[in-house]
Amino acid sequence: MSYRSNKKWRLAHTQKRNASRKRYYKQFQRNAIKKGKRWTYDEIDLILMSNDTDRKLQKELGRSVQAIQIKRCRFWQGL
Repeated sequence: MSYRSNKKWRLAHTQKRNASRKRYYKQFQRNAIKKGKRWTYDEIDLILMSNDTDRKLQKELGRSVQAIQIKRCRFWQGL
């Protein structure tokens, strides 16, 4: 597959890919107890320093996997 045809395929399937991502993340948001709550310093330390998977952290913290990933990413970006 050439670069041009690959780029064309990716542009055509962006909506399909985004829909499948939303479906994937929605299954983990059902267990989010602390939706909309502020992050504590202990929770931030746990997601940054822990070697556990995001699914284990989700169950322990009561937050969604997506929220954990976004918080970790924003922390490293300095936001």
